[in-house]
Amino acid sequence: PSTKHSKTKNKNPFSSSFFSPPQISTQNLSCNSEQPLSIVDFYFSSFSLSLTTVLKMVAAAGDGQCEVVLVGCGAPKRGMGWYHAVQMIKGKCPSAKLCFIVEPWFMGAGKEGPGGPEFTEFQKETEEKEGIQFFKSVAELPPVAEGKKRLALIS
Repeated sequence: PSTKHSKTKNKNPFSSSFFSPPQISTQNLSCNSEQPLSIVDFYFSSFSLSLTTVLKMVAAAGDGQCEVVLVGCGAPKRGMGWYHAVQMIKGKCPSAKLCFIVEPWFMGAGKEGPGGPEFTEFQKETEEKEGIQFFKSVAELPPVAEGKKRLALIS
């Protein structure tokens, strides 16, 4: 082989120079003041590089709004907490933005009991469509963001 060719970097995609460990990066983007997006990028390398991007909407209070934590949602179409959640989701109280729901019963021992499957469906739809985060206990809530106000509605 010629000296010039042997000094050239190996550009073979199957060579070890193309392998790299997985890298994970998290970024927060904001399309508007009400709907920030969490983007998680996973970079995976083996024989080829593939990229997967997952978008997850997260509910956030806008200007002139207070974050609301609903504690004790109850069963959909039966609980008063659920009704208050629907009111805030529909914008019936413009100064309130429902960001979090804490439901220890239906996310715990009551998950399989009466109302449990309906709550699980409500949770799934609400997380996907509204970006509202669900927790089993108040202790799991994220800290209040700087400059934001948070109100707990206990129902």
